[in-house]
Amino acid sequence: MSFEDPQNNKIERGSKIENTSSFQEAIEQGNLEEAENWLIENKDNYDARWLDHRSLELFRAYRAKMDYVSAKKMVELADSEVNITNRRNKLAEEAGIPYEEI
Repeated sequence: MSFEDPQNNKIERGSKIENTSSFQEAIEQGNLEEAENWLIENKDNYDARWLDHRSLELFRAYRAKMDYVSAKKMVELADSEVNITNRRNKLAEEAGIPYEEI
């Protein structure tokens, strides 16, 4: 399956993610599971800051879809206890239930 992007180029759904740019494109296209799989597979290839930023992108994208269970998986990938706590609190607030119940 393909569709048109804003620049009128055809992009194949499920195309292979090869770098951070194609990871971000996958998120923009709604291929969140594919982006998550790539992130997990590559988390040891980059530093903690990179992982924190990419996981935050997915955290936001999952929350936008109200997929709180998937967003919860991105919480523990934050690079500090402060960021983990902030993500937990944000997720619980948006979901309307305690974090542990998500």
